[in-house]
Amino acid sequence: MPHIDIMKEVEKEKGSPLTDDDRAEIELRKKYAQRWLDLYAPEDYKFDLKERLPEQAKGLSVEQKQALTRIVEYIESKEALDGQELHTALHDIRKDMNIDPKAFFEGLYLSFLGKSSGPKAGWFFSVLDKKFVEKRLREVVSS
Repeated sequence: MPHIDIMKEVEKEKGSPLTDDDRAEIELRKKYAQRWLDLYAPEDYKFDLKERLPEQAKGLSVEQKQALTRIVEYIESKEALDGQELHTALHDIRKDMNIDPKAFFEGLYLSFLGKSSGPKAGWFFSVLDKKFVEKRLREVVSS
């Protein structure tokens, strides 16, 4: 994710400043991870967050747009997004609306990735900029 500073995140997880060796190790791991993605990763491991609303998202059903409305209302009610909490909320919204799981999550993924599937939604959306997520969902609902 381009907006995430990996060094800061690792430092936060470590609980102390990174050493030069730590930084070198992280850079090496980033290089290996990128190489694996480029050469070996299955297609369902690869995704690209679209800066603009994907065309595929403009064809969502009324039911999918209603679900996205509920999701954006939930997100707007939160100060920050927590992966586990958002994961649970998404499943609760889906069950409450009695919408097919595939259609529910497909609406989300098409809106951000232009693909019908993607990573675990709660955790994925929790690491994105909250305002970006809100704006994109509102854009899809009004398209």
